[in-house]
Amino acid sequence: MLHEESGQVISESKALARLGAKVAKLIPDDPVIAAQADSFVDRLMDMKTTQFYVPGTPSDLVEQCRVQLEATCNALKAVMAMQEGDSDWLLGDKMCWADVSLFVEVDGLSLWDPELMAWFETAFPKLHQIVERVRSLPAVTKLLNDTEWSKGASWPPNFSYGPGSKCGCVRK
Repeated sequence: MLHEESGQVISESKALARLGAKVAKLIPDDPVIAAQADSFVDRLMDMKTTQFYVPGTPSDLVEQCRVQLEATCNALKAVMAMQEGDSDWLLGDKMCWADVSLFVEVDGLSLWDPELMAWFETAFPKLHQIVERVRSLPAVTKLLNDTEWSKGASWPPNFSYGPGSKCGCVRK
C-alpha cells in the first residue's frame, strides 16, 4: 500500500506496479504495444495469484506454475514472432515493464524450484536471454546481492518458509 503525502492511497499491487513502471519510464510510447505489455504483466501477475488456490502438494503447485508459465511464454513468443527484426526485448527495441515482470516471475519460480529454470532455458531460450539480460542490469544485480533484501526473499509472497518447512525458498 502506498500512502502519498497528499493523502492519496494506492492499494492494488497491479496499480502500484504500473505506477512504478510509469515513473521508471518502462511503459511503451505506442498505445498498442503498451496494451500488449499490460496484458503480459497482468497474465504473469495472475499466474502468481492463482497459485494460492491450487490444492495438493508443493510439487502439484510447481507443476501448475510450469503449465501456466508455459502458456504465458507461448503467448509471448507469438507476439515476438510478429515483430520486425530481431529485438533484445519482448516488445521492441527498449526494455519495458513486461520484460521486468517476466524476470520477476521466472526468477521467483526458480527460487522455489531450481529445476524450473533449467526447463525454462531449454523450452524458451530467447525469453531466458531476456530474463538474464534484466538480471544483469546493475541495479537488479545490486538488489539481488543485497544481503538485507535477500534474507527475506521468498516466493510466493505471504507464504512462510523456514526450518521444517516442506518448501524452502530463501535466496542465498
